Amino acid sequence: DPLPWIAAIDVGVLPTYYVGETLPNFVMECQAQGKPVIATDVAGIREMLTVDGALCGELIPLANDGRADVASLAQAMNSYLHDSARRMADGELAKRGALRFDIRATAAAYERLFEEITLPPGQAHARLAEAIAVDVAAAG
Repeated sequence: DPLPWIAAIDVGVLPTYYVGETLPNFVMECQAQGKPVIATDVAGIREMLTVDGALCGELIPLANDGRADVASLAQAMNSYLHDSARRMADGELAKRGALRFDIRATAAAYERLFEEITLPPGQAHARLAEAIAVDVAAAG
């Protein structure tokens, strides 16, 4: 169970260079516990760390050898180490971002999609708009 370990850290670090790392569980688990994440900018990680147009962590480029740029990684780690306000702010943003991966929200989104594609066109649009308004108000 990784949750106690993640609870004990201040910042998650994922210097992966595997481009198949589409939606890493580690990133979701860190976000759910309000931890910012420092990760390489591969696959879907940028989208995971982007919440309301801002990053809830830091993206590290790949070096010429195809692995995480070590200097950038060290700089990002040092920045979070010495800036508790940034850690806290990015952690709060991460928590909000984690709501996108909540199983209930995902199930509701699928349910709305299935309803949308099975309802007559006029009803589907009105029903979808209503559901989105409810979700936005609830996340609020």
